[in-house]
Amino acid sequence: MFGIIGVLSAFSLTIVTERKNGTLDRIRALPVTDTQLLAGKALSCFLAVAGVVLGLILVAVLFFGVRVGSWPLLVAASASV
Repeated sequence: MFGIIGVLSAFSLTIVTERKNGTLDRIRALPVTDTQLLAGKALSCFLAVAGVVLGLILVAVLFFGVRVGSWPLLVAASASV
């Protein structure tokens, strides 16, 4: 959970940093809507969290010998994170 919280806080801080440095004004001058801008940030955050979850699962299976009882349920639980 700390890895996921770290990724989420890092992505949320980018918006604050961009606003503080004036980068957000330059980004908003591009021909994209605010929805597209937030969707792009949300997609990149989702992919980063998915990478963290996948990495944790791989470490658990390969190094600690965790056996997965149901792969579809593991995928559903990972997607719900």
